[in-house]
Amino acid sequence: MVYFIAIKVLLFFTIVQPTVGISKLMNFKKDHALNDKLCPFASLEFGLLKKLTMCAAKCSATENCTSFFYNKQTTTCKGVPGMITSAVGCEDVIKTVYYKNEDYGGYGTKCNVSECMMTNSMCLEGVCSCQPGFKYNRTTGFCVTNCTLYGVTYIEYRDRIFSEVALASYSDLSLEMCKAICSETSACRSIGHKPVTGLCRLRPSTPIEYPASFIINQGANYYTRNCG
Repeated sequence: MVYFIAIKVLLFFTIVQPTVGISKLMNFKKDHALNDKLCPFASLEFGLLKKLTMCAAKCSATENCTSFFYNKQTTTCKGVPGMITSAVGCEDVIKTVYYKNEDYGGYGTKCNVSECMMTNSMCLEGVCSCQPGFKYNRTTGFCVTNCTLYGVTYIEYRDRIFSEVALASYSDLSLEMCKAICSETSACRSIGHKPVTGLCRLRPSTPIEYPASFIINQGANYYTRNCG
């Protein structure tokens, strides 16, 4: 049985999906920036469903589904295994609405150990983030292996180093300066930084390629460069 609690019709509603011993709560909120849009990242095909709330319930009951598109004219329902934050790459499809569950396992949301629903994600320092080496793509809302364009934001992994070959090494640099140099270096994919000494190492690879080289080292921090 699925229970629907309607709040501000078509703008926000809650789906409670009972499971064994626990109710899975998902709060879906409409994203007006994606009205009449359909994005290629909607890879979960749920078919034709008569009501918007049925589409929401289907997403709620499906592993990795954290948002969905629903076409009110064709009744087509498509789930997304992540959060879409930009209309880049999306096509115009009239009568389509997009709802997302921002407080259940999306990037940057608070978590406890295993609440993050994104593919290739993890609970890092109490916040949903990407597994070591994966980059966050803010356009798709996914943790990805590679980026078409690399940006200026980074994911921090405390007390860790990546011991593969460095592009360059610097001393007496602040973390901000180390990041800035990497951001200006096209081949830079990650950095290592020691706060006490200011040692900064730029690297062309990540733990995805060399997982065994990602090791614990107290007092040193590792940073993966996100997509632009």
